[in-house]
Amino acid sequence: MNVLGLARRRSHRRTGPVLAAAVTTAAAAVAVVIGRRRRGKSDDGRDSWSCDCGQAYLVSGLDRHRVYWLSGAQQSDPLLARECVSCGAELPATHESALV
Repeated sequence: MNVLGLARRRSHRRTGPVLAAAVTTAAAAVAVVIGRRRRGKSDDGRDSWSCDCGQAYLVSGLDRHRVYWLSGAQQSDPLLARECVSCGAELPATHESALV
């Protein structure tokens, strides 16, 4: 009993929704991991991408926050230019240009 003489009630009604949320979160995390492995992400999280001319790149990020590396480059050595090193074409940096 507390100071006012009222007994505290324990609510077991919260256990169900909390458990359901935990299971849903775990299932979503597993789906993300499986999806990344199937898409062929590298160990450091970068995707492979190729320009129309055939130049291979690694890429990470979305839209204007996308960062490109030459294939095989260290993560600490990104490209500073937004043009293909082989043909000079502009590298995709918008949401409409999906990296496939």
